[in-house]
Amino acid sequence: MLSRQLCLCTLVAAALIGCGSDRPAADDAGVIAVAAKDAAAPAVMSGERLAMEALLAGVCQARQSVPNPEQCKGLDEFVACSRRHCPLGECEQICKPFLDCVNAAPDQCRATSMCPADNPCLNCIAMRLVCVWGDHCGGVFSCGTSGPDGACARLEKCCLTQNDPTECNGWLKNQRNLAGDEGCDSLIRDPGFVKAYANDPPCAL
Repeated sequence: MLSRQLCLCTLVAAALIGCGSDRPAADDAGVIAVAAKDAAAPAVMSGERLAMEALLAGVCQARQSVPNPEQCKGLDEFVACSRRHCPLGECEQICKPFLDCVNAAPDQCRATSMCPADNPCLNCIAMRLVCVWGDHCGGVFSCGTSGPDGACARLEKCCLTQNDPTECNGWLKNQRNLAGDEGCDSLIRDPGFVKAYANDPPCAL
């Protein structure tokens, strides 16, 4: 399961969203979180300082994964949703050295890819990411747009034809909400995704 996830998934899909209902097992969590930490995160927007929940919920990595991070919206609502539904606070003490390092840096987002985090912290974050992005709040934070004739619309038509459309629709929803048509286009161009989730029966994408 993990190899399929890491092969198919972009940073957000693998490390932040999870892969539809194909959730990472506990043993996989640290590896997935490492994939998120290893990506170079962008600078924070206009000198803002992000809340602990935003840092632990992968806002920096989400912004890094989309074409136009300045278009992202819904941050406050996303943080509120994360606080309400997912126990991110449980990671605060487990990840204290990591968070102290991040918060001491002038650029928190860049620091998330540079500050060290041990395996208990990575595992804690990874499992909360599944809760935040896969189960409750993924559609609240968005950074893209989609049109009636765009890649998301084409992918949606394909998903509707699948014998089991659950996974295809999960990926579609997450990419449409987060990255819009550019995110859906990245899925369509990923032969691993197409083979796993949009090939029963095959689609003309």
